[in-house]
Amino acid sequence: MKTLKLLFVALMFLIVNVYIQAQDNEPQQEPVFEIVISGDGQVLAVDYSTKQIDLFDANDGSLITVIELPEFVQRITLSPTGDRFVWTDGTGSVHLYDVVTMTDSILIQGGAILTGPIAWNPVNDLLAIAWGQDVEIYDISSGIREWPNDQPTFLASDISSRVVRLAWSPNGEQLATSHYATSTIDPTLIRRAIQVWDNFLGTTGSIPIMMDETYGGGSIAWSPDGTRIAMLPSDEIAVYDLVLDEIIAEAVFEEQYSATIAWSPNGDYVATGGRTVRIWDANVLEVIATIPANNNVRTIHWSPDSQYIFSNIGNDGLSISPNPALNDEE
Repeated sequence: MKTLKLLFVALMFLIVNVYIQAQDNEPQQEPVFEIVISGDGQVLAVDYSTKQIDLFDANDGSLITVIELPEFVQRITLSPTGDRFVWTDGTGSVHLYDVVTMTDSILIQGGAILTGPIAWNPVNDLLAIAWGQDVEIYDISSGIREWPNDQPTFLASDISSRVVRLAWSPNGEQLATSHYATSTIDPTLIRRAIQVWDNFLGTTGSIPIMMDETYGGGSIAWSPDGTRIAMLPSDEIAVYDLVLDEIIAEAVFEEQYSATIAWSPNGDYVATGGRTVRIWDANVLEVIATIPANNNVRTIHWSPDSQYIFSNIGNDGLSISPNPALNDEE
C-alpha cells in the first residue's frame, strides 16, 4: 500500500509539473504593449510590458517560443531573421538576447539616461538607439560593450525635439526619425519633424537627406520599395515621395488621433490604428475597409502575404485579423 501511495504522489507531481511547464509555454492572455517584426518579415515578437516575450510565426500567427527575461521590458527590436533581439529595461540598460542559446547579456550598461525608440537594421547588425533628440548607431557584431566606451556612429539631430519613432528603410541604407516636442512654457508651441538620414553618412554634424517640419511627431512606415514614407501626425495621414521630394497624398481622420501605421508588404495598403483599424488604399489614401477594436490600437504588423493583420485590438493577447480589404475587392 505504501508503494502505491508513493507511486500516486510521484504521478501527481509529474502531472502538476507537466501542467506548469505547459502553462509557461503559452502566450500571455493580456493586453499587448508592442509588436515588432524581424527584418525578413517572418517572426513577430510580442511585448506585454512584463518580463515575458512571445515569439510568433508571422505567416500564420502560431507560437514559436515563450521567453522569460530578468527585468521588465521597456523596448524591443528583432534581428533580421528573428534569432536574436535587443531589449531595454527600466534602468536604461540595453540587452542582447540570443533565442537559440537562450542567453541574455548586457550590450550597453544603463543608469545615465533612459533609451527612447530602438530599431535593428533589417539586413545587418546595426542598431539605432534614440537618446533624447539624438540617434546613435551601434554595430552589434563588434561585441558587448559598456557605456560610454566604444563610441557609436552618431546621427546629430538639427532640431530641438525628442525622437519618438525610428524606421529603417527596407534595404537598410536609410533611417527615418520622427521628432516631437512641446514648450514647457507654452504648450501650444509644438515642434515636430520627419528626417531621413543616409546610414553611411551618419556622422556627427551630418545633414539629413530629407526633412519635413509639418508631419513629424507620429508613427512612420516605409513602402516596401523604399521610395515613400507614410507619416501619421495627430489626426492626419500623409505619404512623402523621396524621389519627387514632396508630399504626394494626404488625408484627415474623421475621429481620433491614431498611434500607429504599417505599410502592407505588397505595397497596396496602409493600416492605421486607433479605436478603429483603418485599411487605406496606399495610392490615393482612401479608407477601403475597417476593423473594430476594443481599445486603442497602438501597434500593427502585416503577414508577409498581406493576408492578415496582427494587432492589439483585444485585451487577451495577440489579435490576428484577416485583411478585410481583400474581401471588399472580390
